[in-house]
Amino acid sequence: MKAGLCFLLLIELCVEASVSSTQGTPPNKESEGHFPPSSPAPRDAAQKPSLAHKAQEELTIYNLTAKSTDFGFNLYRTIADKHDENIFISPLSITFALASLMLGTRGLTYSEILQGLNLHLFNDTDKPHLLPSLFRKLKDNITRNEDFVLEQGSFSFIHQDFPIKDAFLNLTQRYFDMEFSNLDFQNASNTKKIINSYITKKTKGKISNLFDEIDPQTKLILADYIQFKGKWLYPFNPAFTELDTFYVSKYHSVKVPMMFKTDKISSTFDETYQCKVVKLPYRGGASMLIIMPQRESDYASIEDHLSAELVEKWLANMKHRKMEVFFPKFKLDQKYKMHKFLQDLGINQIFSGKANLSGLTDERNLKLTQVTQRAVIEVDEKGTEAAAVTVSEITAYSMPPIFRVDHPFLMAIYEESHKIMLFVGRVTDPTKF
Repeated sequence: MKAGLCFLLLIELCVEASVSSTQGTPPNKESEGHFPPSSPAPRDAAQKPSLAHKAQEELTIYNLTAKSTDFGFNLYRTIADKHDENIFISPLSITFALASLMLGTRGLTYSEILQGLNLHLFNDTDKPHLLPSLFRKLKDNITRNEDFVLEQGSFSFIHQDFPIKDAFLNLTQRYFDMEFSNLDFQNASNTKKIINSYITKKTKGKISNLFDEIDPQTKLILADYIQFKGKWLYPFNPAFTELDTFYVSKYHSVKVPMMFKTDKISSTFDETYQCKVVKLPYRGGASMLIIMPQRESDYASIEDHLSAELVEKWLANMKHRKMEVFFPKFKLDQKYKMHKFLQDLGINQIFSGKANLSGLTDERNLKLTQVTQRAVIEVDEKGTEAAAVTVSEITAYSMPPIFRVDHPFLMAIYEESHKIMLFVGRVTDPTKF
């Protein structure tokens, strides 16, 4: 099938250029099968005071996915605030990558990541093994659907002389199926060739030549990828696809291949945010949620309020009815340097010379230099990427019989049984990659 989705997230760990006089917290003694106990969440100037007084919550796979979905929307907003163009990311890929890295962090470094991932209100001190085991369970559950392909994997490249603790290797293999390869990062040209080739193979050709160069000071590169291939439950007929107008703005329009079909579609209208919300289903219980504002420039106000709770509200108010659907074919290939966005969410220490990575190695003067994600999505008549949402027969609004996606829109892809957001994005111009 032509349609497909691939995300790749890279975490690059390098030696600090200058030795900091302030060293990280002394190494803790690791316990096999445990995340380190979290320290109290660091106070942040942007943090609401009420959060510090909330009771801690019991961690289950369902509130883990709800919190992870809200982390995804928080991350998306930090990107959307700085970009007016197309956006497409996989928050889940970033969550898995940072969760695996957390196994090697301690103290404030660990706590900042926990809070940044929106998991700081959970009590993991009594059951420190619970969080990684829930990530393990989540991965197993969402990749077992036989009606569509959803693959998630983690791998790392380690400098041949860099000492990694056995506990970190064992835990990341146990909970994240981490694969390891030793390379000589001093031979940057050869290392770049090997890593690019490996990534191309793992992503089945979707992502190639990711690295233009590699810093010889690099000690560790962690990567996480997610690839999805699915087919529409009711495909669009290619014979009906025609060039049509997509209004990028009030003053600018482009011609795009516009797909068409008549189908029974679940939809609703949000009076508060003045947007249409439509669900396009895939085989195997997966769906793409399309959020289209009434006017071309109104998507920003919707982005400001995106949350797991709002999505559940939309789904609970959907009505299933026959509609004519016009939806553009498009392909996006997006690459982001994530460290600035993660710092906006309060994850700071790991990017500094004070990073406490004592669960990963005994070496000091290390910092996380870069978090990179590249995302590729392709939508055509046969299908694309997706995860599912739950639909009820209740509605507060009767949608018109025609749904025409001809101006900028938002999209989110959910996994149905756990209601977790796998992917989220914005399409302002479907002709631009």
